[in-house]
Amino acid sequence: MKNIRAEELMAAYLSGNITSAEKEELMGWVSESSQGQSFFDKAVTLWSVTEEMAYPDFSANKTQAWDKVAGRLDEQSQSGSGGGAKVVRFQIRRWAAAAAIALLGVAAWWMLQAPDAPASVIASTLDEERKEMVLPDGTQVWLNENTYLTYEEVDGERRLRLEGEAFFDVATDSLQPFKIYAGDAVTTVLGTAFNIRAYPEEEQVEVSVKEGRVRLEKRQEEEVAAAPEEEQVVLTQGEQGVFEKTSAKIEAKEKRGKNSTAWRDRKMDFNQVQLTEVIQTIERYYEVKIELANPVLGRCPLIGKFDNPTLEDLLSAIQFSLELDIEQKDGIYHLSGEGCD
Repeated sequence: MKNIRAEELMAAYLSGNITSAEKEELMGWVSESSQGQSFFDKAVTLWSVTEEMAYPDFSANKTQAWDKVAGRLDEQSQSGSGGGAKVVRFQIRRWAAAAAIALLGVAAWWMLQAPDAPASVIASTLDEERKEMVLPDGTQVWLNENTYLTYEEVDGERRLRLEGEAFFDVATDSLQPFKIYAGDAVTTVLGTAFNIRAYPEEEQVEVSVKEGRVRLEKRQEEEVAAAPEEEQVVLTQGEQGVFEKTSAKIEAKEKRGKNSTAWRDRKMDFNQVQLTEVIQTIERYYEVKIELANPVLGRCPLIGKFDNPTLEDLLSAIQFSLELDIEQKDGIYHLSGEGCD
């Protein structure tokens, strides 16, 4: 079943307007694939996160919450309250009638609770899905696949929670700091453009700066407390900051973030970049596995700029430039050759 059909069934389910046959179809789709299960979990997150907008917990599996959702819908049906869609209680600036139908396809719900309500946003993407959106403050955001994002203006701050990967072009506002929480890592900025990669299953959070300056630090127990100097780094254009989740160690790496936005602009620029780093970039954005027959090959430098390249284009360039042999076996690309030492 395509996502658009699942979205329609999900909207019908949440509004209490689903038939028995449609419910059976939806539940069958959920149970037969991990994608269906993930879709369910994300929908529950969007539905159930209400008063915890500032720091919603995306880490736990939300499937069990469907019992509560179904219970509320049953109560609504039994009380004769009608089949209208439920109005979610968190504050959003603008309501779009199509949001119920495109529950996760749009994945950015904007509604109005009160004239003076603070602006809040929830956004989500699925597998192989990317989105561009504009936050209430004017900040432009590009979301990579399998990403969750919340935004809220709280106590004079623009406060976000991120799981996944996103590129931000932040609207400057010196009176409202812009903070992004990704696990125990906090990125603070007043006006800049940068990329954050913070997938839960990965061992580190990466912040790559395209323009301006940002501060990457370990999240403190008390929000008013500033992180010690050894637990923070200030990053400028072309730098990448890495937060190791296990050790909470933070370090800056110059000129490592150039290709961090390849997922967004589909451009790669390798200027004397070692093959090891080139392979990491290719593996990440084409979701493939590449192995070197000899670790020495990893030190060979690659030079080249690529605009919207295919995987085959990049592998051919590596093969020709470094005089390597490439063989694909069991879904893995194996690179071999004499090396460049």
